[in-house]
Amino acid sequence: MNEGWVHPEEFKLSHASEHDHDYLDVFVNNTLATYVFDRGYLDFAQFDQMKWDGYFFVSRIKKNTVVHVQAHQKVSKKSGVISDQLVQLGSTTYLTSLFRLVTIERKNQSNLRIIANRFDLSAEEIGEVYQSRWQIELFFKHIKQHMTIKTFFLKV
Repeated sequence: MNEGWVHPEEFKLSHASEHDHDYLDVFVNNTLATYVFDRGYLDFAQFDQMKWDGYFFVSRIKKNTVVHVQAHQKVSKKSGVISDQLVQLGSTTYLTSLFRLVTIERKNQSNLRIIANRFDLSAEEIGEVYQSRWQIELFFKHIKQHMTIKTFFLKV
């Protein structure tokens, strides 16, 4: 999503019975982009493959995700970032590559735990990247609630 954009750059129509996860190979196609996923896309093998293929991602992780902390990084006390850690995800049968786990404090909500393979960004920037995806969610909510669209035309 470019600065100031509140709509997706690309989309594909599918049947409601299909999970979006099945279309990642269609949309993950630009090594200059950072792909932002919600926790429904949490797939350790997919994240490893994206890292090996040179794609960047930021994703929320589930509260029961097994995390193996390898190192702690310094965080600014004023930023709202609780921790910035280098971690591996998974159980003893499959451990991922090394990723960053940034934990952000949110008022009146549970902490936001974000996994990323962006080592060039600050913890605050990773939090901002993830939270910017909310604008896309609002765009789709608006379409579903306020627009009567019977047919989409898509340039592929």
